[in-house]
Amino acid sequence: VPYRAAPDRAAEGRAAGHGRVRAPPQTPDGKLFDWMKDKLLAASWPLILLVLVTYPLGAEPRISELEVHLDGRQALLSFELLEATGERFLKRVESGLPTGFEFQFELVRQRRRWFDRTVETATLQVVAMYDALEREYLVNYKLGGKLIRSRMVGDLEEREEARTRFEREPNFDLDGVPADWRLRIRVRAELGSKTIFSLIPARIATDWVESQRFRAPR
Repeated sequence: VPYRAAPDRAAEGRAAGHGRVRAPPQTPDGKLFDWMKDKLLAASWPLILLVLVTYPLGAEPRISELEVHLDGRQALLSFELLEATGERFLKRVESGLPTGFEFQFELVRQRRRWFDRTVETATLQVVAMYDALEREYLVNYKLGGKLIRSRMVGDLEEREEARTRFEREPNFDLDGVPADWRLRIRVRAELGSKTIFSLIPARIATDWVESQRFRAPR
């Protein structure tokens, strides 16, 4: 009788399993991770919707085209702040609290082969207060922290125009600025502060807007 070796059951098992990758068993920790991931994704949707409602697209405050007019050595600016009046601002003004904006200006010298240089800066504060007795709005204008003028306005439309629209507003004195310098003026508005996700403080500000290039008069 010829000799026959007993079959190697271990080798057959290895051969049968060759080339096949077995998935690792699902552990309790893996199930917990998947459960937490699903819950986190489900909980994040209301927060995303809240952000979209609170800060809607297409309604960001912005500054219109900035125009520079030269009156002798004085730079006069014309511009308008758009999309800046919201329900929160209206309620604050009508409550009698001072409410307004701060406009920041930079007089910039342009250089062809180097970085631009800021020659001078200025700030214009425009603050409105409601007088409940007179039923009028007092609007104060401060340039560099100094009161330069005040005006009384009677209705909401006139008040908003007084706070957001400026025609030939005196700003920079160009005395001492060489006539061969190429200049631009930049402006942006700061409208206050807010909190992101009720935790992170942030400033509400427009983008910078630049004027056309000009030179100081001789």
